[in-house]
Amino acid sequence: MNIKIEKKKLYIIGSILIVSVMIGVIAYYYTNMNSVEKGYEIENKKNFLNDKVAAVYYSGSAYTPQEGSYTVYIDKKGVASAVRGDAIEVGTIAQGKNFVVRQNEKEVLMIGGNLKKFPIKHKVHTSYGQSSGYLNKTNLFYFINNQGFGEKQYNSLIRWGNQNNFREKIIPGYYVSTGNDEENIYVITEDMDTGKVNFQSINVSEKKVFLNKRIPITGLKDGNWSIASQILINKGLAYFIVDNQSDESKKIQLKIAIVDIKNQKFKGTYPLGTYNIPIEISNLASQFTTNNFIIKDHKLYHLAANSYLYTFDLKKMQVAESYPLTRSTKFEDQADMTYFGDSEIFLLEKRESGNFEINSYSYENGKKIKTIPIKGLEKIVNKHNVFQYDFFMINRNRE
Repeated sequence: MNIKIEKKKLYIIGSILIVSVMIGVIAYYYTNMNSVEKGYEIENKKNFLNDKVAAVYYSGSAYTPQEGSYTVYIDKKGVASAVRGDAIEVGTIAQGKNFVVRQNEKEVLMIGGNLKKFPIKHKVHTSYGQSSGYLNKTNLFYFINNQGFGEKQYNSLIRWGNQNNFREKIIPGYYVSTGNDEENIYVITEDMDTGKVNFQSINVSEKKVFLNKRIPITGLKDGNWSIASQILINKGLAYFIVDNQSDESKKIQLKIAIVDIKNQKFKGTYPLGTYNIPIEISNLASQFTTNNFIIKDHKLYHLAANSYLYTFDLKKMQVAESYPLTRSTKFEDQADMTYFGDSEIFLLEKRESGNFEINSYSYENGKKIKTIPIKGLEKIVNKHNVFQYDFFMINRNRE
């Protein structure tokens, strides 16, 4: 009789231990996941952005909308928290005037102070990659999205507005690059049938959008050149990077292309540099994000896929020095996203271990300045079939 009682006690104790372990595992998993993935209501907190230093945008493709998108915010301690949204392939986020702005399929959300949501009529499932921005002079945010072929032409959708309202308009064209001068938007279009490339400015007011006359960009098709950057405007001139990769040699050539906005004329291209990528690592040496150059003090700095900074003197209109960033030159560590700050270059890098960190580098010599290890970002990447499409440091919280 006593033996049976003892066995019963052991059984009860064992059951309690098993249940306790299961509860602990579930609680740990739930807490661990929820420490990373959050509901959009966290963006509604008045001071939500106050301690955030960076934002990253991940999304599923147009063919895997069930994966959704994740806007990941990284705070000053390196802790990542993600907000799920609709999947927008090659999607983008924007910042300006103390706001971060993102899109869903049929709405625009402004984060900063109280969360504001603006419903939109047209549905978006694909963008152009870092094709958003903020026009400081007119206090307008914008997003340019890919709408595919219409009845007569290829169409895009521009969404624009501010904390008062957001509007949208279907505009013609397939866009391969975008930029702005804080007042107007500039785009490069490519004709899907002829391959012709044109430069165009877009005037945006609070209620209207107007597309100006196109300026032909000649010579790119004949030389098999591709647009490889965003557009930057400096003193009435538009700059962008073009590249050419030989299928046979893996040699990549870089040039700067310039458009005279005032005189409505393409000025031509200027050599910037050439480099080779060894065949065994060529698949890891893809071009950095389209936001891959900056103009500072009459000098252009371009970060190429080989981790070198190529510089160009805009006064003398000639190539200046080039030098590597002090990061891995063997591409063990991936760095797909860049952000050019006023005084340093930021790279979102994935270590060979699978962990992420933000590293900053000097414009002057390429040396590493500081590192921010990121906690939790790998959980988003490993759990979901999503791709990294946008990244920036949040300017309002920069030291």
